Amino acid sequence: MTNKDKLANRTLSAVIGSMFLIAVVIGLVAYSVMNDGISIILWVVLIVMGITFAVMSPMQRDGGTNFGPSNSDYNLVLGVLMLVIGIAGYMWSYTDLGWLAPVALILLAVAAIGIIITFKNRK
Repeated sequence: MTNKDKLANRTLSAVIGSMFLIAVVIGLVAYSVMNDGISIILWVVLIVMGITFAVMSPMQRDGGTNFGPSNSDYNLVLGVLMLVIGIAGYMWSYTDLGWLAPVALILLAVAAIGIIITFKNRK
């Protein structure tokens, strides 16, 4: 079952699965080019998948219940958090900023996401 402006669940799952494979390939290429540590694969996969979930969130069909956030809101929050965690992990692993900057980035992102989703869903 599809809507005219939304993707079917199977189509969305196929796109997300394909993007995961692309993210792994990009991570492996980054690992071979940087030659600095295997953790780059994790950070690249989190960044690419975070972007994927955030960009694909408006195409997610909303659930039929009035309980909790919509599927698109859930995917948006999940995508932004994955993106921020990937960036923070990269900052922690490959820069000299220490642990405080990545933690501050994650906390600021969580607060901003909470505010944005709260305003978006107010009724």
